[in-house]
Amino acid sequence: MSELSVMYLSDNILSGTINITFSIGNQLRVIKFDGNKLEGKVPQTLINLTTKALDIELPRVLTTNIIIDLSRNRFEGHIPSIIGDLVGFRTLNLSDNRLEGHIPASLHQLSVLESLDLSSKKISGEIPQ
Repeated sequence: MSELSVMYLSDNILSGTINITFSIGNQLRVIKFDGNKLEGKVPQTLINLTTKALDIELPRVLTTNIIIDLSRNRFEGHIPSIIGDLVGFRTLNLSDNRLEGHIPASLHQLSVLESLDLSSKKISGEIPQ
């Protein structure tokens, strides 16, 4: 589905973990999995590319308007610092999960970020400049 640009799977009964891998040429720009029963750690596979059946990790690959909403699920653990490598984020919503720990300093790299929602009872630390 290399031409897919919007993926809305909001407010369903999806459960388990998610493993998203972008393929070179993929136009996916909006990912909404909010309001499900997804669990585990926040997926770090958001910046993996698949090319010729080889998985490679390339930071700063996504450089256009990206909207990701993983709110209202059951993700737990820390916010991965690798999120700061996704410099194309316009909107990032990880609210209403079971996340804890500090806000990663790498978020300062999100220079085009317009909306950030990390609402959680156990998130601490300072918001990066």
